Amino acid sequence: MVVNKAAGKISIHYMDPEQQPMPALLRAVLAKVLVGTNPGQQINIIETELEKQKYNNCGPEVIENFLQYLTGYRLSQEDTVAVHALLYEDAIMLVGDHH
Repeated sequence: MVVNKAAGKISIHYMDPEQQPMPALLRAVLAKVLVGTNPGQQINIIETELEKQKYNNCGPEVIENFLQYLTGYRLSQEDTVAVHALLYEDAIMLVGDHH
């Protein structure tokens, strides 16, 4: 989920890589809490449409879906795991160089 709050309006963007709808209980609890803690604010819950996840790579897909939300660009699902593995290897090497 991504939450935006601006000028009397709160928007919650629900992003599920399996393209399942937001569970009704979660929707009800979010609405109740947000209305109770933000009186007078307009609350919008938006179920953002994504490409359905094809592979068993939830972690990298979550990262890529946030990147798509923020920038409008994401890696293909076929490239995601390989690129994220390289980024992780680079991060490990940087940490190793400092010890």
